[in-house]
This record gives sequence, C-alpha cells and structure tokens, in this order.
Amino acid sequence: MRIRHLAVTAATTVMGLALVLTPATPAAAYSGYGYDNRDPYDTGCASSQVLLKTVDIVTQFGVSVGTGYLWYSRNCGTNWISVRTKYASPSGWAGGITTNIYRDTPSGQALFTWTRPWVAGAVSWSDMLYAPVECVRAVGSVDSDHGEGVGWIHQPGC
Repeated sequence: MRIRHLAVTAATTVMGLALVLTPATPAAAYSGYGYDNRDPYDTGCASSQVLLKTVDIVTQFGVSVGTGYLWYSRNCGTNWISVRTKYASPSGWAGGITTNIYRDTPSGQALFTWTRPWVAGAVSWSDMLYAPVECVRAVGSVDSDHGEGVGWIHQPGC
C-alpha cells in the first residue's frame, strides 16, 4: 500500500509540475491596426517577411555607416525597418541606431532608437505599422566614429 501511495503522489507531482512549466497559450493573433507598434518577430509576422527596398546609410561626408531595409509581412500586412551597422558604436559613448517608420493615412508611427553599445554588424529594427495598401516611409540612422549617417526609404511606387 505504501509503495502505491508514493507512486500516485510522485505521478501527481510530475503532472502538476508539467502543467506549471507548459508555456501559456499565445495571445490571440492581432489583426489590422492592432499590429501597430508591435514587434514583427514576437508576433510571428516576420515569418512571411519580404524585403521591399534597401538604402545605404551615409554620413554628410559620404561614408557608409550602415544599411536600412524596409520589410513587408505578407501574412500580417505590416511594414517595419531594420538597420545593420558597419561599425561598432562610437568610442566613449553609446550613440544611437534609429529605426523609425511612418504611415500617413491613418496617421501612425513606430519610433525606436537603440542607445546601448553595439558591435559592427549589429541589427536593430522598428516595431510594425499596418499598411497593406498605404505607403509608408522610414528613416534609419546610425551614429558612429565616422559621423552620423541617415537614410530615407519608402515602399516602391510611393
């Protein structure tokens, strides 16, 4: 009797632990403008990403300090920008990598600036804006020891 009781107790404990450790059901999927200002990777929208356009991020002295990428999610109808740096963050201070995206109608924006130190090749991205038909425009900038570079980008045909 005693062995059977221990086995039932152990089984119950393991099942309870498994329930506690099982990840919660993901939140209901967003739709439409509910995607605004949400992370493309956390929502799963990046799984259907399509690269629309790239832009060289250049300083006023003509030095390329990074590349901006405008993305579109086929499944979610959203856009976002990412920036890949060519150099590490400025020596002595963090500088910033800016990834901002704007939608005119209805008015919307997702603004983000990374201000912690980074290595060459680091990637930062904005949150998304829902814009399956509307044009969006975005700006990427990078502060570096070579100066601040800026690049504007928009959907093709806009």
